[in-house]
Amino acid sequence: MGETLKRAIFGSIFVALVVAACIYSSFSLTMLMLVVSTIGLYEWCRMQGADSMPILVFSLILNYMILGWNNPVLIILGFGSSAVAIGQMAVVLFVFAIWVLVKYKTEAIDKLAVAINGLVLISLPCLLLLRMQPFKAEEYQYVYPLAVFILIWISDTMAYVAGRLFGKHKLFEILSPKKTVEGWIGGAFFTAIAGAFLYYLWEIGPLWQGFVLAFVIAIFGVFGDLFISSIKRKTGLKDTGNIIPGHGGILDRFDAFFFAVPAAYAWYAFTLVI
Repeated sequence: MGETLKRAIFGSIFVALVVAACIYSSFSLTMLMLVVSTIGLYEWCRMQGADSMPILVFSLILNYMILGWNNPVLIILGFGSSAVAIGQMAVVLFVFAIWVLVKYKTEAIDKLAVAINGLVLISLPCLLLLRMQPFKAEEYQYVYPLAVFILIWISDTMAYVAGRLFGKHKLFEILSPKKTVEGWIGGAFFTAIAGAFLYYLWEIGPLWQGFVLAFVIAIFGVFGDLFISSIKRKTGLKDTGNIIPGHGGILDRFDAFFFAVPAAYAWYAFTLVI
């Protein structure tokens, strides 16, 4: 099987799974985010030499507690308040810090930083996507998280197309030689149009809000791509993993996601959607 065909087939399967998870239910989207964050954290720790079993276990426990904020029973075992959840996470975090100190001595802060940075970069965006719902919504509404995914994909595609057609000035050559300023601007423009169309199609809100949402996603998403590229350059890796044939690892496929989602969530909140 040729590399292009392999990328097309597995890319289509990947898109279909994400769309299905968004549309089917809140539970299916939660399961998708659990898979993404679990594999993503493993790749993150492995890339930076902090993939010992205890570090992974502590990181994943904290990851599940963070994602559980969207469904309190996952983090507070029915005891009833966010204060209890915060206390539980604090206990796990400080036990983790003590273990790292005893185990790694002078390197403790480096190992702890890897885990905490991974939780901020990977777990937090996954939680924010799960919480993208209208304020006091009684039923799950898939259009909000699905719109974010669609706009990220359109941004990536149109930035590539615009870059191939008009690209002359490198955006950040040392990290991503193929990305151009023209591609970035062109991708953002066409994504903004797509955002306005989605708002019109799904009656989410005023068209200008969809335009701005998409523009924000396109602008911030490229920095997620560049950030993961910087880690790969530092560690000498071509891909973060090989779980998706032809596409690499979870961090390769969700790089733009991790920066675009917090920006999208902030815009949703600003427009009182959340």
